[in-house]
Amino acid sequence: MSKRPFQANSWLVSSTQNKSSEHQDASGFSDHFGGAASANAGFSPNGFLVPGWKGEGLISKQAINLKNSLRLLKEDAKIQFQRLYSNNRSLKMAIYNEFISYAETHSIHLHKVDNLNEFWKHLISENSPFASDLNQFVDAYCFRAVTIYLFKSRFILTLGQEIGEPIHEKTLMNPTSFFQRVFKRGSSKELRCTSLQTNPYSWYRPSSECLDTISSLSRDLLHIGTTELMKICSQDTSLKREEDKLDFSDTDYSHSLSHLEFGLFLNQLMIRFPHWLKSQNLKKGTKLPVDQLEILNTKFCGNQLASLSLSHWLAQDNNSYTQWSQILCPEFQGESFKHGEFLKICHELHFLNFLCSLSERQQHNPIELICNVMKNKYSNSRSSSEQISIFENSVETKELVYNRIVLNLNKLPKNNPHHYLLGRITQQLDQLDQDGFLLVFSNQKFFIPSKTDKIEQLLNSASLDAHFNLEGLNGKGEIPNYLYIFSKRSLKKKNSFAMNEVLMGPVFDKNQKDSTVSIRWEGDLTQFTKFGEFVRELEGLQKTKSMTETPIYQRDLGDGMCFEFHQDAIFEGKLLSATNKDPAQVTHPNFFRNLTKACLPLDQFFQIETLQPEQEKSQLSSTQGLLGIRVKPEDRFPFVLIVDHRNPANIKLEVCSSEAYRAKFEENGYAYFQYFGMLPKISPININIFREYFKTNIGQQVIQLSLHGGLSKTKAKLSSLLVPRFFESANELPPHVSQALSFLEMDTQNILSSHPDDIEQGFETSKQTLISLSARHPWQTMSRLSWFKYNIEECLKEFRNNKPGRQKVDYSNPLVKTPLLKLQTTSVLPKNEDVYVEFKAKTPDQIHLEATRVVLSTDTDNPSLTILCGEVEVVCLYSEPVLLDFINFIVNHHIGMSVSSILHNLHVPRISELKNVLENYNKLESSLSSILVQTRMIIGNLITQQISNSRLL
Repeated sequence: MSKRPFQANSWLVSSTQNKSSEHQDASGFSDHFGGAASANAGFSPNGFLVPGWKGEGLISKQAINLKNSLRLLKEDAKIQFQRLYSNNRSLKMAIYNEFISYAETHSIHLHKVDNLNEFWKHLISENSPFASDLNQFVDAYCFRAVTIYLFKSRFILTLGQEIGEPIHEKTLMNPTSFFQRVFKRGSSKELRCTSLQTNPYSWYRPSSECLDTISSLSRDLLHIGTTELMKICSQDTSLKREEDKLDFSDTDYSHSLSHLEFGLFLNQLMIRFPHWLKSQNLKKGTKLPVDQLEILNTKFCGNQLASLSLSHWLAQDNNSYTQWSQILCPEFQGESFKHGEFLKICHELHFLNFLCSLSERQQHNPIELICNVMKNKYSNSRSSSEQISIFENSVETKELVYNRIVLNLNKLPKNNPHHYLLGRITQQLDQLDQDGFLLVFSNQKFFIPSKTDKIEQLLNSASLDAHFNLEGLNGKGEIPNYLYIFSKRSLKKKNSFAMNEVLMGPVFDKNQKDSTVSIRWEGDLTQFTKFGEFVRELEGLQKTKSMTETPIYQRDLGDGMCFEFHQDAIFEGKLLSATNKDPAQVTHPNFFRNLTKACLPLDQFFQIETLQPEQEKSQLSSTQGLLGIRVKPEDRFPFVLIVDHRNPANIKLEVCSSEAYRAKFEENGYAYFQYFGMLPKISPININIFREYFKTNIGQQVIQLSLHGGLSKTKAKLSSLLVPRFFESANELPPHVSQALSFLEMDTQNILSSHPDDIEQGFETSKQTLISLSARHPWQTMSRLSWFKYNIEECLKEFRNNKPGRQKVDYSNPLVKTPLLKLQTTSVLPKNEDVYVEFKAKTPDQIHLEATRVVLSTDTDNPSLTILCGEVEVVCLYSEPVLLDFINFIVNHHIGMSVSSILHNLHVPRISELKNVLENYNKLESSLSSILVQTRMIIGNLITQQISNSRLL
């Protein structure tokens, strides 16, 4: 290696200036870089620097001094620890309990050390067979005692700086006297804080020999950063390794969970996101008095708390320069020795220190801010026993209630992990405030088909307000795949209570449909700092979009990263539109992305107004228009949109004309239906294509995503309902192409009079033309298809609305006409076996009058056909309905002739032969049914094609 002094700027010299020394440098770098330095044409700093990194991980001079001081104080604490044998029993018991937790965490089994006396006996004995394990515990325990003292000293130094009081070494030697003097008990400045009370680590006070060390601490503690402090003070000396060497086997530490960007994400979820879910505005940007600040008790629990704590403090410090209306009051509660009482005490002391710094940035009095925050923290609690205490000095007898709880479960048991997840959620919900939110990070999916009953049972008492899917986010490190945000279900007061409700609590309707928010993040994080782009996009969504009025939202963040949001619903323990791999599903990632590009909100096409219910029409039955003309509200709109809420799992939309509105209202009522007037904003507009879109599979999925949450705010949801963009582009077809599609313009009469083979052939020819035109002319294609489909449905109604064997027949149809003409017929007079003729004329000359109309009655037990002359019944024919219907068809074509001429010339086939002919007519129904299915499929495929090809727009 070259002995020349290293200069960093030598790397930035261009290759043209270093050609002469290239061979000399190559010998020095080839062993380490494999000759890559000489192979590169030039140097790029981007290859050596990580974007977004500010050097927080580099250790400073103050951190080295602090680390050395901590080592000296730990040796002093170990000396003092030997004297604790003669101390009071309560402290000795607390230390013994810490040892029990330590032994369980590290799987240490000391069979003879099973009580307090045996523990201390072996602890002070140099010849104990367990000396190695006990000394390891003492080393870790003393390190923690010194760390607690360190946080106290840092708090004193910071507070003294804020209130302008100099802090001397003697004050730091006995911090308790300082706290008693500044925060006087019983006064308005009393500080309620568990970390400053007696605890297993509060016994340590530096000896006089450590005065120089204390003096060094007072100079370094105020200048050390949060990252360095947490790393130094979180060293676990119980690990049997050399302290000066890096340890890469600690799986409990996460670089992603401890990152600033993840901390900012948590801040968003705990501060702004709940207000967005409730459609409330967050007070921000104005300075509020201390007593008006909202204190949010926040609990962190689960796995990797040390990493979560670091990201939390980094984010808090980053955001502390803006005016706050809410303050997160964190509490880190772990279950093991590593994340137990020690972690909780440390971070409460760090929080007090943070409040000192915050008071300067927020322009508050530090003592007033600290006392008010901690007082509010412990006032939000419930007594651990039913007996109410007269004295309020102790804060340990009460159980805190939390406004926010963060539960990180990225480590789950192999056996029944879903049961474990539900159990932990239920456990944390018991400590959640009624208006609080529970954030659950987990690699376990919450919605599993086989666990529907248990999920539904949990959702009876809790509401899943939002869930994040980070499964497709590569490079996220230890961040779990899923995030679920719960809140307690609000209990509505009822006028009457059933006995089972009194005994078992409120009973919720199983058919209740709950709305939820679904957010999916996808992409590759080449650097973890890009995680912040998702966080900033989430913040922008909350600032610019209303949660209730935004059913679907998608944003490409570049470099393959995508942010997707949509409304979802939970029904009977299942997501109605859960993410799956079917490309036809709206929530499929690719289709979802194209959907947002290819669609526009419904209010881009129509002005939408609510039509008031009938009971409100007494006062608003009409509106005063220009020149005193009174106009009904529905008359101002050519169309009425009807929302059917009868089935919460399948909400339907129907569009009718304004003339049919009153009839629809009388038929449906207003309990489960809502009515909205629609005034077109663009011209021309084809209302039929909107009707067809609402019936398609895609349209139904979009409706379910948009119209969630019951009958509230339906107008806003309808306004944002996504409709394909091509509905507004009415481009004309070339004349020759339009002529080729003339078959689709047939009306119902022409269809019913056509042979099925001709219909199928004409439709097949038109279908090929439609497929070729659908990509370039989707509006024209959709318009013709929707009109043709409407006529086909009307034709099928002619078959299906009549009783079997009595359907209306078009005798001009080739299916009937051709074989009918080949049948042998017989006259109805003078005698016909199938027809009985009864003369009802009162005088013989009435038989020669002109027939004016015919009355067919086939719904009675004795079917008949009566020929009338004016109002006089002349003759009545009795037979089976099928033959009478045929006679009715013949006679109606000869109205105006005399009745005698009609009867004399009327010849009919036999009933049995006529029935055989009419059976062929049913082929038309089956043919039309097949064409209807194909038409629906083409319409659905056309919409899918337009959305899937939205990337070409």
